[in-house]
Amino acid sequence: MSDHLSRGLFGLSVVAGICWTVKLLRHHVWRGIELFGGVDSLAVGLVLVVAIEYSGAVLVTILALCLFWAFLRGDRPFYQLERGSQTAIVAGVAFLILTPFISSAFHFVVPQPDSGPVAVVLYIARNVSAALLVGGVLIPRLTTR
Repeated sequence: MSDHLSRGLFGLSVVAGICWTVKLLRHHVWRGIELFGGVDSLAVGLVLVVAIEYSGAVLVTILALCLFWAFLRGDRPFYQLERGSQTAIVAGVAFLILTPFISSAFHFVVPQPDSGPVAVVLYIARNVSAALLVGGVLIPRLTTR
């Protein structure tokens, strides 16, 4: 893994960060669309909410897998990587571990936590790991310019 991540990972992290942020703000987006009223805006809003719900998670998952794959293909050990890359890799692994327990797509495979403190902690940990993953890719690239 090189000192500077490829442009593809940088671009993917920018898009994933935007989609993840919009995912966290989806309730406000939905309220804004509801203000326009009518069946047309309801259909467009439904498509947007579904796209927002899954695009952020899919893009962050792809980013985590690509970053982990780039690390495995590299010849440098983990402790010789830059701090941003180390943070991004650890956060990506945490995100990949937490995702099945939070995402409703895996409810047949992994038991989902009931609403309560465990679910809240897993939700917050997943959001923090997504932020650290995206930030671990973006910040080193932005600070070197």
